Amino acid sequence: MDVRAPLTARLGLSIAGMASLHTEGTGGLYLMQGGDSKNVLLVTARHVLFPPNARPNYDYPRPRTVHLLVMSFFWVPRHSSDNLLKSIRDNISEHHFKIPMHEYCIKTLKQKVDGVGKNDQELVKVTKEVESVQHALNNTKKVIKALEMFHEKVKTEWRSPKQRVIGHVVCAPPLMYNADTQGFSEDYALVELNSTKFKKAFHGNCINL
Repeated sequence: MDVRAPLTARLGLSIAGMASLHTEGTGGLYLMQGGDSKNVLLVTARHVLFPPNARPNYDYPRPRTVHLLVMSFFWVPRHSSDNLLKSIRDNISEHHFKIPMHEYCIKTLKQKVDGVGKNDQELVKVTKEVESVQHALNNTKKVIKALEMFHEKVKTEWRSPKQRVIGHVVCAPPLMYNADTQGFSEDYALVELNSTKFKKAFHGNCINL
């Protein structure tokens, strides 16, 4: 599992309202506001940010009110940033476990090289195996270093909900059932995203095929 997923701008971003952290959901499409604005909007369901059983069903925004959107850790057990940190540490431990296995394999293959003699074909084959395992070992060490840096970044910059505020609601019509003649419900909200957190992640209107 990619431990970075909860902190990326992928479709299906895990979110919650600052006032209702116990109610989590997912973001939908990203939209450019258009015109002269460079604002990026996120479409989500209104009931995610305004739980019907906890908030009045009024048209949002109301004067002098700001409803903040928080990046959540939806897939992590108990929905806690501490559990995200634990998942990163577990991933680091899994990679540390691979190191002695790779080192033993390299040692064994090098002993095999010494016993090959002048059999060029076999020597080339075993040498390539050594290079392949050495590459895997080097890559494992790089991954561990990257995960350790990521762990520190999450711990210092993303741990509390206040550090994970990524935008605010700009439009959320009242939840309406049977909104048209075909019986569809109207349940959406638009969130203006914090450009400082998304400027490197969002590249404009596009679709990933």
